[in-house]
Amino acid sequence: MKSDATRRIWQADGFGTAVRTAVAPLLIWALHFTLLYVGIAAGCWAQADQVAIGGGTLLGWLLVGATIPVAAWLGWVAWSSMRRLGSNDAGSASSGAAAGAVIALIAVIWETVPMLVLPLCGR
Repeated sequence: MKSDATRRIWQADGFGTAVRTAVAPLLIWALHFTLLYVGIAAGCWAQADQVAIGGGTLLGWLLVGATIPVAAWLGWVAWSSMRRLGSNDAGSASSGAAAGAVIALIAVIWETVPMLVLPLCGR
């Protein structure tokens, strides 16, 4: 006999929906990670780190500009998933989405901070 929580996953949300909801933030983090390093490589090749704009470099501002919407979306997913956890109808999809979004948000911040304090192209 299945428990109520298990039944809710399989019937209401569907197992695929629960997995997609939990994994989507981690996939966004992986995409951000890849694009961040590809962007740094392309920017260093184009010498965008030598163009000064507003106390920073063009490359730095572009990478920060790419990070802000990703971090904002992950923060929103984490916040909304945690709010759903407080309701009675929250299933494992909400807890998985909350955990995935918090982990992904920490990872995005963790990979972005060195970009802000270290020279990007080693010059």
